[in-house]
Amino acid sequence: MLAMFSIGPMELILVLFTLVLMVGVFIWPLWTICTKAGLPPALSLLTLLPFGIVIVLFIVALSDWPALKQKSRGLD
Repeated sequence: MLAMFSIGPMELILVLFTLVLMVGVFIWPLWTICTKAGLPPALSLLTLLPFGIVIVLFIVALSDWPALKQKSRGLD
């Protein structure tokens, strides 16, 4: 009965494929956006949590971007 819940090679491949897909679709682009905005890029790792993408999008959308502050200082 316990052998029914063991992880086989196909399940392991599926989990690894899902992780690679998540990195490619969510984490890498958000890492780049946070870096360009002047925010900590590690925020993109929150997407690994349930509803983490929503949290990250709210932070990026509603926070003051340090990169924009630096640009506005240079224009004055």
